[in-house]
Order: sequence, then structure tokens, then C-alpha cells
Amino acid sequence: MPGELLKLGEYDSSKETHLATDRAIDQTLRHLKAEIIHRWVPTEEFDFDSLETAAGFWIATGGNYVDSGKLIEAIQLARVCKIPCLGTCSGFQHIVLEYAQNMLGIEHAGHTEYQPETPEPFITPLPCSLRGKSMRIQLSRDSLSFRLYKELIIEEKYFCSFGINPRYSQAVQDGPIAVSGVDEDGAFRIVEYADHPFMVGTLFVPQVASVDRQPHPLIEGFIRAVLGY
Repeated sequence: MPGELLKLGEYDSSKETHLATDRAIDQTLRHLKAEIIHRWVPTEEFDFDSLETAAGFWIATGGNYVDSGKLIEAIQLARVCKIPCLGTCSGFQHIVLEYAQNMLGIEHAGHTEYQPETPEPFITPLPCSLRGKSMRIQLSRDSLSFRLYKELIIEEKYFCSFGINPRYSQAVQDGPIAVSGVDEDGAFRIVEYADHPFMVGTLFVPQVASVDRQPHPLIEGFIRAVLGY
């Protein structure tokens, strides 16, 4: 039996982004005339045997993870085992946290929303909240994101107030992750791994822009990778 697509995080039916995640997956599967089981898995219920046999991970938006440490481990599993993985909003933040801790060697890289006193504040409040805003992003021509969007300039909607601490920007760029999308101020908005079938983090929330008969290109690319895993 093919593996499942696991949506990792605490599901909340009152959150627009969680409803949009389910809707976007179903829209894309209908468009591709394909089927796959997709289900939510709270972080406190992670079973790593099940994670290892999954066909893909969607790291959920919305934060409020009961066990963010387990989430970091799941992201590491996706990176090392080449399991397709998409992280949106809080998912982006935790993809770069895993990268900082396990690839940049910043052992105590932390998220100030969860750890206000962290000695290494890698994820911090944005200078200006992006919650509810739509903003332009420039893509790198040599990125997977550009190949999927087929456009250099895109516009996407945000639901977040946290991002990468600017003091770590150079460290991020110097490592193996690729910054494939930046805003008009050069702030990082999309990251991806070039040597991975699909591992992309977006600070914005593409699922809210997905509609019937026209699934979001990034989500379609992710679902295709999951189906092919």
C-alpha cells in the first residue's frame, strides 16, 4: 500500500489555513486524477515508524505545536531520507530551525515565540507583522520554485508574524539550503534544498490561493512528488 501524506501539527478546525490545507490537497488530487490518504498527526502523537513509511510531510501552519522538538526530528527525517516535504508559515520557520540546529551547528537555535529567553534567537518577530497581507516575492531563476511557478515575480498571502532573525541571514546563505524567494527588501520568503526531490519552506501560505481546476503550482509540484515517492 502506498504511504500516506501526513499533515504534521495540531489540527484546529477554526483556522482558515488548516481548512485551506485540506481543501488544496483535495483540489490538487482531483486535478491530477489521483488518490492518496492524507491525515493530520499531532506532534505529541508522532510514531516514527509511521513517519518513516510516509510518502510526504506537510508541516502545518499555525504553530502551537505541543512538541516542537519532535517536529524538528520529523523534518530532519524528511531531509535525510529524501521524503517530500512542504512547510508553510510555521512550517517554514521549523524547516529553517532544523537546518540551523543540524546543518549550521547552531545547537540552541530557537524560536522566540516558544522560547522567549533562547540564547540563539533564530526565529524572531518580524519588524512588521505580515498577518493578512499579500506581498510580492522575487524567485531565483535556478530554483525549483521558479520552475513550478514559471514566473519571476509572484504575489502571495501571509498569516505570520515571525521570520528568520536578520543577524543569521549570512549564515543561512552560506550553508547548503537555497534561498529561492525574497521580498522587495531582500528578506527570505522561500527556502529549498536543491539535492532533494521536494523540500520547500514558504513563509507565506500558498494553500489559501488554490482553487478548483487551478491548484496552486507549488502545491501541485509537492503532490506530484508525494505521488512519485
